[in-house]
Amino acid sequence: MQNQCDIALVMAGAVSAGAYTAGVVDFLIQALDQWQQARDNDDPTAPPHQINLKLLTGASAGGMTAAITTTILAGRPHQPIGNDDPGLDVSDNVLFQSWVNDIDIEPLLGLSDLQKNEPLLSLLDSSILDVIAEKALQTDRLAQRKPWADDQLEVLLTLANLRGVPYNIPFVTEDNSQPAAERPGHGMRQHRDYLHFSFHPTAQAGTHALDWQGQHAGWSLLRQAALATGAFPLGLAPRKIRQPGNFYDQRSFRTEGPGKLDTGECLCVIEPRIAAAWGGPAPADYHFISVDGGVFDNEPYELARSRLNADQPETLTESKTTRFMLAIDPFPDTRNFANDDYTEPESMLDLLLRLIGAMKNQGRFKPAELATAANHISASRRIIAPSRPGTSPGELQIASGLLGGFSGFLERGFRYHDFMLGRANCQEFLREHFSLPQDNPLIGQWTPAQRQAHSSTNGLCPVIPLYGTAREAVAVPAWPRISPARLRLLQKLAKKRINKMLPELFKVVVPGNRVFRKLAVWVARLTQTGDWTKRGINTVTQQLQEHDLMAD
Repeated sequence: MQNQCDIALVMAGAVSAGAYTAGVVDFLIQALDQWQQARDNDDPTAPPHQINLKLLTGASAGGMTAAITTTILAGRPHQPIGNDDPGLDVSDNVLFQSWVNDIDIEPLLGLSDLQKNEPLLSLLDSSILDVIAEKALQTDRLAQRKPWADDQLEVLLTLANLRGVPYNIPFVTEDNSQPAAERPGHGMRQHRDYLHFSFHPTAQAGTHALDWQGQHAGWSLLRQAALATGAFPLGLAPRKIRQPGNFYDQRSFRTEGPGKLDTGECLCVIEPRIAAAWGGPAPADYHFISVDGGVFDNEPYELARSRLNADQPETLTESKTTRFMLAIDPFPDTRNFANDDYTEPESMLDLLLRLIGAMKNQGRFKPAELATAANHISASRRIIAPSRPGTSPGELQIASGLLGGFSGFLERGFRYHDFMLGRANCQEFLREHFSLPQDNPLIGQWTPAQRQAHSSTNGLCPVIPLYGTAREAVAVPAWPRISPARLRLLQKLAKKRINKMLPELFKVVVPGNRVFRKLAVWVARLTQTGDWTKRGINTVTQQLQEHDLMAD
């Protein structure tokens, strides 16, 4: 459709900086609602083209935010956040309530999970996450679908599948009549996984059905998938996922295909379906333990592009494109590699940690995206990333950006700042950067009055114009700080949790001798726990002080 703009949102992994992503989404919803209201009120300056939010993809915190956003698109009551802090009980904004108010280090240092006589699966108490997910993904209050959300909206959440899906690279044999998956060859397992949800009225192959009334069983699986994609390895409890094995037989793999353009450059990509090598019929109940979706696919660009452009090729030029992939990434890696302060591993443990990091980075490497974007800057790909007013290059942009992304859990003020910064950055992005030339099909049908009302000095026109409350400047709070008293409280909670965890930890380290294990626990509690927590808080304090996040 010439007057329809299709959009896919890609929400990258973010840990506690999910508060930033939530703020971006909060303002985007506000801007689209306000524009729709202007259109409904027959405002002559309201451009006629339609926004169609076609796809949500996410990993880790981004995946959790994508799941929450799905309920809002389905009609959950939602009131965007204004410039004043709304407080601790915000019933009409589940993004703010979940990412600013509910998630915090205090309940994560709780003891609820240690009172169930079950094996210890995580360093932090994940019980609060189940409570948040239950509240955040309620579907009993759904009203009417957002008019700018595709009626067949798709949602894809990445997972790290610890069981793996088997595949086979077949070799030539005397009998090549067997299916490729069953011939002798090289076996391997795919651990980079995802769950695919769709509001399509008839179930599509390999997808889980959702409905706009919130009644379908797929909503329960979406809740579990949200917890699974955010299950930070070792830090948070892993989750069990189950779905039919034949879902994987419908998966396609993006790879190079034959053919060239007139210029001689190959832009041809094929996505063949490849059946899994089950060694027989696909299991009806394929179940696995999943951890953080960001382990292998922290920025699911390929999933988004594949689905966004499923029925037509991607358009690269600004004058033609009507489909966009908007990435929300709190931690874009834009460092100068030449200035990296590289040090060689100094011990076996250091070597192991470097190896784990290398495996993670290699798993996230995206050669298809790199090859596509390296020589062809696509007008359809845009990014929203933290940009704090008044800062210099190299300065920390978000308060949740320390301690591997965990610092936001330490203090509500950190998360509130990042949420509001997300709102401000989204407003600036829509007003200043997300624009098209006047010869684009979306803009070509505008009236002179609409062009005069919205076009910038360089003649570009916004894809999403700002109306009503979305025009009001978003205020970014002052740079937040945490008090020493707060850190002392967290140190006490951490010490209490470690002491409670020690028997379970020593069951792993010393599995046999119960007497020796009890003695080891007693000695550790007496001599080590206080030192561990003190050193941990000192490290945290040092990082916070370096970035002016500590109060005097």
